[in-house]
Amino acid sequence: MDRSTTVAYTSTQRALHWITALAVIALLAAGLAMNSVGPGPLMNRLYVVHWSLGVTVFPLVLARLAIRFSRPAPPLPADMPGWQRLAAHANHWVLYAILLVNPVLGYLTKSAFGGPVTYFWIVDLPPAIDKNRALFDQLSSVHIVLGFTMIAAIAAHVGAALYHGVVRRDGILSRMVTG
Repeated sequence: MDRSTTVAYTSTQRALHWITALAVIALLAAGLAMNSVGPGPLMNRLYVVHWSLGVTVFPLVLARLAIRFSRPAPPLPADMPGWQRLAAHANHWVLYAILLVNPVLGYLTKSAFGGPVTYFWIVDLPPAIDKNRALFDQLSSVHIVLGFTMIAAIAAHVGAALYHGVVRRDGILSRMVTG
């Protein structure tokens, strides 16, 4: 198949996109909630869910990137303004970068806090670095800033998708929803 005429993502690309999206929404919700509840069993469960989903998202994003490099995204509509093209490409790469960096940063943050990263109550992943409170504070701050940056990038991504699906009706949304 000629890649230049491809107008939709493959079913594998769509499945990985939506699995990643659901995992990221859940891990962000757990991340926001875990520091909003008091110490105790609920907070502990939220941390485990957040860590586990972060560990899960990392290989999902690697798989998505491997496919993306072997099968580039379908072309954008020819009549799409240049600034929208630039914004779309920049936002996608910001999301990919954060989705790769922040799970690693989260793992290092938890390691600097002390103790393993528990993966869905199944296995404990060993700390990557020694306990270090000062480093924990620094890593945690960056991890949180990147998390909120990701929320903003996701909001822009969803907003743009809805704009293209509802206002422009140019096929951008449907190629990730139905193919």
